[in-house]
Amino acid sequence: MPTLRAILLLLPLAACGPFDGDPSGPGNPPPGGGGPTVALPFRIGSINPEESRAVAITPTGVVLATWFSGTLDFDPRVTATGRTSIGAQDLAVAKYDFDGEFQWVYSLGGTGAEIPYAMSATPDGGVVVVGYGSGGGVCGGRVLTGPGGRDMLVVKLSAIGACEWAHLIGSSDDDEARAVAVGEDGSIVVAGLFRGTADFDPTGGAALLVSRGSSDAFVARYTASGEFAGMAQGGGPEDDLFAAVAVGSTGDISAAGEIRGTATFGSTLAPAVLVSVGGADIAMARYTELFGLLWAARAGGPGEDRATVMSHDGGGDVLVAGTFEGTADLDPSTGTALVVSQGATDVFLARYNQFSGEWGGLARAFGGLGSEGVTDLVPHVSGSILLSGWFQQSVDFDPGSGARIAIAKGTGGAGDGYILALGPTADLAWVTTVGGVVGGDGLVSIAYGMALDTEGTVWTTGRFYGRTDFDPGEGATELTAVGDSDAFLGRYSVDVGALQVTPLPE
Repeated sequence: MPTLRAILLLLPLAACGPFDGDPSGPGNPPPGGGGPTVALPFRIGSINPEESRAVAITPTGVVLATWFSGTLDFDPRVTATGRTSIGAQDLAVAKYDFDGEFQWVYSLGGTGAEIPYAMSATPDGGVVVVGYGSGGGVCGGRVLTGPGGRDMLVVKLSAIGACEWAHLIGSSDDDEARAVAVGEDGSIVVAGLFRGTADFDPTGGAALLVSRGSSDAFVARYTASGEFAGMAQGGGPEDDLFAAVAVGSTGDISAAGEIRGTATFGSTLAPAVLVSVGGADIAMARYTELFGLLWAARAGGPGEDRATVMSHDGGGDVLVAGTFEGTADLDPSTGTALVVSQGATDVFLARYNQFSGEWGGLARAFGGLGSEGVTDLVPHVSGSILLSGWFQQSVDFDPGSGARIAIAKGTGGAGDGYILALGPTADLAWVTTVGGVVGGDGLVSIAYGMALDTEGTVWTTGRFYGRTDFDPGEGATELTAVGDSDAFLGRYSVDVGALQVTPLPE
């Protein structure tokens, strides 16, 4: 079965399989042309593959971070806002109002690929997007150049879609920015991986880190205007990375990802050495605002285990989710908090103390016979926890003693996306799945990103194949991908998971 990393990096080229029935379900153009029949949910797509990786809520609307190839119209209602990629894949950031009406789009691309991984809203109403790029794109009239290979990409956009600044950071080898978080002061914290000797200061200074092996994990801070403000690394002789980052109310930084073999975090005077007990193990670290290491911890078992998303709960403790194989111990201490996979790769959720890194008493898992992944984690003020991701075959989404079985519509290596809500004690509240009747390796629909608005609505985005019903209830609100994978935007009630449909204006 494909791993989460393989699916995240996969850029599928095969067209989706056929479907039966009337192609003009709610939300789709009627036969012979015409626009959509609902304003939300909507799809953005062409004959080429595209997917939205992240969604953010600003005071005046919803912002999507997408990669696309070829020519793509970002207005789901009229044909008016086409963009054509310069390279294999370009990055696009598009904004819509809360009724789904298009506001603006900004695209960035060179001769290579520009791919977003994550996005966060900023206090001034804009957004910051991170991922990787290869140079040649234009921001504010300046052509971006990087040190070589695949470089970490950080882009800051204003509330009206103007590119305020953008950086390509790294070494002459391949480097990636995987996660971003914004502090209350507007400072930007980026996490990911680097190789070789990387310079994290894009403004003419030198802030060098040297990888201790293949890839090392990093976390770095930049001011709201894009100036370098500090960094830290962790790693050893093998591949290590951070895939998630969060900033606390005091400015402390939490990061999570994976290590292999022996990895060292902190300073040479007070190092924290973590040792994997299997292939990849879960790695977590907590830093002060000035990047002093407060603690570092590992968890896992003999299989491939990795943290892919994280956040802070209402009390400031660290919530971490990811994937594991076989049996994994989520307690970093001498105690045990065991979870057991039901199939290939299952999803775990755990809580850790913000001050010590000790296990916080929560260790849950769900899965099935196939592979599952988790791509976002969002806590709610009620204490509930929202997760999104993808799954194959059949999965019991109830991490407690009950059962909630969902069967993916995608078969033969394909799969569906999911949006899942757990209550304050991490018992299942609701789950909805997103997928079409398609078959074939790699045709996996994914709910990539989520964001909560002030009205108690969870917005989600990702990719889908074929004809897909986005309504988990008895009704049907269907969208159909027009070629390969299409991007989507939908919203659901955070309390019961009901689809929140917005009709087109009269």
